[in-house]
Amino acid sequence: MSSYLEQCGISMGEKLVGPAKGNPRGHFEDIEFVEFHDGMLADNRCHMYNPRAHLTISPESHQTVERLIDARKQKFARWGWKDPRTTLFLDLWSSHLPDIPFIFLYRHPQLVADSLFKRGTDRRLMLMPWLAYIAWIAYNARIVDFYKRHPSKCLVLNIQGVARKQKDAQKRLSQFLGYSLDQPYSTIYKQEEISEEPRQRSLPRWILENMYEERLMSIYQSLESIAAIPEMP
Repeated sequence: MSSYLEQCGISMGEKLVGPAKGNPRGHFEDIEFVEFHDGMLADNRCHMYNPRAHLTISPESHQTVERLIDARKQKFARWGWKDPRTTLFLDLWSSHLPDIPFIFLYRHPQLVADSLFKRGTDRRLMLMPWLAYIAWIAYNARIVDFYKRHPSKCLVLNIQGVARKQKDAQKRLSQFLGYSLDQPYSTIYKQEEISEEPRQRSLPRWILENMYEERLMSIYQSLESIAAIPEMP
């Protein structure tokens, strides 16, 4: 999605996280935002896979937010950024950018876990695989909560749903952003790069998913209910 917005004329950053295992075309995440969010998590003695429920924001962090915003406003008429960690600081960004539109993409928790474990690039997840499910809950519960408080600021989309309804997604995105996205989504979408079905689970993963299943499915159903394009029609 981030690369698609970039192709349509919305700057998504000048210094982006490059290609890596599991994502050969790059993550399109703005390095400055990634490092800023990681720094705030470190200040709160936690990390992106196990964030605290309540994160303290320092005065210095508010100043950094203003600096990041001003630097981009001076360079670009239309700009945005991608960083999943943003989900942990939605109220911070919303307070500094009251008119900002948020686009939230979500996937079934099994598909997210598949992607993280297949990538195998984070030692913490390999040693503590339950963090994949804790993180999914933490991030997606915040999306649901923020949507309930600010529905007009949010466009919630299921990744598989977007892949199946590309023209509808293009139309909804254009309407939400108030900006015509003139490139077909097929210019960046690759069917083989998006997993449609969960992989076969090992016994440890089956046990973990059953431990968290009730909470995972409750949040997933909430996402489906608020999504402009859900997974299931």
